[in-house]
Amino acid sequence: MNTYLGDDSSTTNKMVVNGTATGNTIIKVKSMPGSPGALTVNGINLVKLDNASSAKFELAGPVQAGLYQYQLKSVGNGWNLQSALITPAVPPTPTTPGTPSTVTPIYRPGVSNYVSAQYSNLDQGFQALGTLHERMGEQRYVVGDKDSWSRYYGRFSNFKGDNRFSQRSMVNGVQLGQDVYAKVKEDSQKHFGFFLDYANTQSSYQDRLNPINTDTGDMLSHSYGIGAYYTVVKQNSSYIDLVALANRVHNRFTDVYGSKSTQNGYRIAVSAEGGTKLFEVAKVKFEGQAQLMYQFISYGSFNDSFSTIDGYDSHSLRGRVGLRVYRDFSSNWLPYGIVNYISDIATPSSITVDGNKLGEKYSRHAGEIGAGVQVKIGKTTHIYADGRYLTSFSGSRESTKVSAGIKTEW
Repeated sequence: MNTYLGDDSSTTNKMVVNGTATGNTIIKVKSMPGSPGALTVNGINLVKLDNASSAKFELAGPVQAGLYQYQLKSVGNGWNLQSALITPAVPPTPTTPGTPSTVTPIYRPGVSNYVSAQYSNLDQGFQALGTLHERMGEQRYVVGDKDSWSRYYGRFSNFKGDNRFSQRSMVNGVQLGQDVYAKVKEDSQKHFGFFLDYANTQSSYQDRLNPINTDTGDMLSHSYGIGAYYTVVKQNSSYIDLVALANRVHNRFTDVYGSKSTQNGYRIAVSAEGGTKLFEVAKVKFEGQAQLMYQFISYGSFNDSFSTIDGYDSHSLRGRVGLRVYRDFSSNWLPYGIVNYISDIATPSSITVDGNKLGEKYSRHAGEIGAGVQVKIGKTTHIYADGRYLTSFSGSRESTKVSAGIKTEW
């Protein structure tokens, strides 16, 4: 059936059944050129039955236009295409206040993927910045001038949005760094260097309110970049660490029906971190830490088979305060534990699809616990590892991340 996919008044071919219909019938809907997609109330009537019947009608495949996906539902003596779920109003009673009617749009899978992707990219960027101890391990026992280092970082995240969109993501990244300036004194040291960064993120997305298919598709994101850092470490256990990182971001989407699209952008991320020893008990040291991370991501516009997705800029700010507990058994063996409070002060707001703004909200406040260790394996070579688990206070967001590296001094 040729159908102009819009609201209830849309033009369409129609099947009129005189008499009684029986059995199951499959209908293939062909979207007419220029179909914009729109919210429906009763829907676009495709089948009109003269008599009530037990006949069932199904769609041969997905029907999508603009923001929306249409389902075929029985309405009275007919079958209509609907792009929204209508919950009728419940009138008040002497004991209950009643509830108003609600309209829940049925978004097509690609829309869910595009909204959620900006949070996948955000997670990737903050993981790449990391913390000083994730990136470089313990720096107080440097004996040479310059560090050459590399590390792997990985993170598995599970986010459930406040409204309808959810995601699961796995980040895998590597960094390769080199000090270009180092000054080591008896009471302090300074390091300035550059590093290369590559990461890929594999994400799967869900729309919990989609009555047709809650799984909406996936994304593979590649990120390539270069960064710089400046670190000052005092022998009294205080430090300052500044990091800047610029990346090119390439997102490849595949929705649940196999439709593909591509989005490109770039990211600028910076971090300022500091820490100092607060007190010591029986040779166990307690170090306070604070960190502020900012990301700017600029996405280009792109088109898929149904819509235009506007280019946009995204700004995000994350704060962290933490307590690291450690004991120096020797310069060869340096374990520690850490606990953090993390707050997303500013997060991505919305995307624009065919002129409509859409977004999602995730829990902004989370707690994190972790542990790490650095082991000396040569005169000037160390290996180090760090693992952490994060959960939001609402329980709707959790992640597990690891980082492992090797550094040598010369």
